Amino acid sequence: MRRALLLSPTLFATLLLPACTAAPTGQVHATSDAPLKLEPISDLCAGDTVIETVFLETGDWPPDATVTLISANPNVKLEDLYGNPITSLPIDQGVAQFHVRVVSPVPVAGYARIRAEYDGASVMVGFHVAGSGAISSYTLSSAEVVGGHSASGTITFCGGGDPAAKTVTVQSDSPFARVPASVSPNAYGVAHFNIDTVDPHSAGDVRAGIRIEQRIDQRHESIEAPLMISSPSVH
Repeated sequence: MRRALLLSPTLFATLLLPACTAAPTGQVHATSDAPLKLEPISDLCAGDTVIETVFLETGDWPPDATVTLISANPNVKLEDLYGNPITSLPIDQGVAQFHVRVVSPVPVAGYARIRAEYDGASVMVGFHVAGSGAISSYTLSSAEVVGGHSASGTITFCGGGDPAAKTVTVQSDSPFARVPASVSPNAYGVAHFNIDTVDPHSAGDVRAGIRIEQRIDQRHESIEAPLMISSPSVH
């Protein structure tokens, strides 16, 4: 499972994760010498909508060229840019765009594939779809804090405030960082919690791992974000 830790100049730590672990996300497969191209799609949550682009690279397309579009996942809908369901799309100057929309709620996480076909050639892109209530992102307000001060954690859930969102347990592996035992999402599908720290004194800078865990059906998600705690005496 992919986990990315991004640190901005303001020490804002972000952990992003998909909720399922099938084939690699964003892979594009095409038939040999296919004139078609689809953009890779990142993992999506219940309720997400993204714009996908299909290219016809023949260089000499007819004015009425049309690409057939197929979704292999019933929870993933293909629509034109006005929100109308589509199974095909006219190509204007070799390029066309359409919406990929994930319904909400999505009862079970899974893998989705979209296939485009034109004149006997085809191209396919795959991506993960996270179920309703699964963790979409986990962030800490700061990657470093002076002991005695507080930081906070924010968890967002797929499908917004969908009732399927479950309670998440919170743990700290350091006695210098105290967290609540669990948090639950609000009506907007977001959960916040405080991290109270104490002065590590002679221990110097201390690393605390702030871990969240979630269980939905048979799936277990566990993610940790690091928090550095320093003593006020060294500042």
